[in-house]
Amino acid sequence: MNRIDLSIRHISLVTAAAVSLLIALLVPVAYFAISYQYLRGTIDAQNELNASAVTDIVKKNPTMWRFEDLRLSEMLDRRLDHGMDEERVITDTRGEVIARNAITVPQPRLSGVHDIYDAGTVVARLTTSRSLVSLWCATAFLAAGSTLFALVVFYLLRTYPLQALRKASLALAESEERHRLLFEQSRDALVVTMPDGAVISANPAACDLFGMTREEFLTVGRDAIMDPGDGPNREALAVKAHTGQFNGELNFTRRDGSRFPGDVSLSRFSDSAGVVRTIMRIRDVTERKQTEEFLRQAKKAAEAASLAKGQFLANMSHEIRTPMNGIIGVTGMLLDTKLDPEQREYAEVVRESGLCLLTMVNDVLDLSKIEARKIELKTEEFDLRATVAGTMDLLAVEARAKGLKLDAEIAPDVPLSLKGDPGRLRQIITNLVGNAIKFTHHGSVSLHISKDTEDRHSVTLRFLVRDSGIGIPADKLNLIFEPFTQVDSSTTRRYGGTGLGLALSRQFAEMMGGTMGVESVEGQGSTFWFTAVLEKRGAQGEEPHLAPP
Repeated sequence: MNRIDLSIRHISLVTAAAVSLLIALLVPVAYFAISYQYLRGTIDAQNELNASAVTDIVKKNPTMWRFEDLRLSEMLDRRLDHGMDEERVITDTRGEVIARNAITVPQPRLSGVHDIYDAGTVVARLTTSRSLVSLWCATAFLAAGSTLFALVVFYLLRTYPLQALRKASLALAESEERHRLLFEQSRDALVVTMPDGAVISANPAACDLFGMTREEFLTVGRDAIMDPGDGPNREALAVKAHTGQFNGELNFTRRDGSRFPGDVSLSRFSDSAGVVRTIMRIRDVTERKQTEEFLRQAKKAAEAASLAKGQFLANMSHEIRTPMNGIIGVTGMLLDTKLDPEQREYAEVVRESGLCLLTMVNDVLDLSKIEARKIELKTEEFDLRATVAGTMDLLAVEARAKGLKLDAEIAPDVPLSLKGDPGRLRQIITNLVGNAIKFTHHGSVSLHISKDTEDRHSVTLRFLVRDSGIGIPADKLNLIFEPFTQVDSSTTRRYGGTGLGLALSRQFAEMMGGTMGVESVEGQGSTFWFTAVLEKRGAQGEEPHLAPP
């Protein structure tokens, strides 16, 4: 039991005794004093009333009244007050009894005297007395009751506060034990200091981190574990130790002189004596710093590799595209000459293969430019109806060849005179509609353009391409927008392509301030959509005229 506990017990004992003694004495004393004063007042009032009656008799017979003792005694007997026994005696100025009532009250008693006058001269005195026996008995009974009550109060004041004190002491001890365990078992280094920097405690983690024993910690100050070259942060930490909290990174020095960066959290608290102390949490972040540096270097290396790859692809695509244009051009010139059917068929195969290869090269070149951030959208005026109609006319040839119905519709409220990059918009539509035609064997392919939002200067359009083709498995929907990705390898063998069209289309849609998505059910068809933000330049128009399928 500590000194504070003993002091509280002593205070509790003194307080309980004082309260109990006050109850035991104050209640009967107060009752006796109040009752005594009430009895005194009653006697004086009754005495005054009886003296007035005797005075009337004296005035009527001033010479013979003292010989009417029988009459006076009867009068005193008749004036009894509310049933309480009173002894009433009339005496002359010499003290001789003239008359009295028939009651004699026992001692101790309380008496009141009132003078009787005749022509302004005192001729007699009326003495009225009441016994104090009943008051003393009532007071004694009340004193016994108050003493018993005081003992109960003493017991309660001694028992319950001590129980509460015992519970509070146990709770405090448990709390201190929990805090001690947390302090001792914490993985972070914890150092408790005074505001002036003197170390008063350190946990095992701090001892391990700095290579010191607890005794060594107590002999050095906070500055001894700080990096001498970290002056500004040391000063900031010293200021915060006096004024408030601190969170940041500081450099520290171990006992062997090695240095390390530490994540520091500083908090102030007051102990049971009211002394302000500071607890400093230190976490070695050397590994984290090394990991961050490694990730930075890896990121730089990856960015450099990506840039080199993009530049390589751009250069290679450019170098491949130059001879391919020559092959396609010469093949076209060859087809303009007189060829027999077999020669013409071979030349057309060469031209179609060259065009297909050129498309792939262009896709790779566009992707490399986007990754290298070397591609920018144009901003020029164009007519949406004409752009869509021209694009769909080119795609209608392939749709007719497969017996597919090809439709395009522009909602009536869509502005047609716009500003943007019609070439990239045409490329997105070509990729989506071209894919829909490629993967649809019967049925239809449709393009629907509607307005999402609009303000004074721009409009957000939504393009939906629906088909009744083979559809896409649900587990592949999140992969088809990745570069060089198709549903499976059989798709590449059967339908061809590089898997770049959708990736490029989404990149272009995002560059236009929009996005791209897909909804599909395998075996029932797909709906690809994208949005684009375009500047307004005119009014509304009609839907495009397409070449008949």
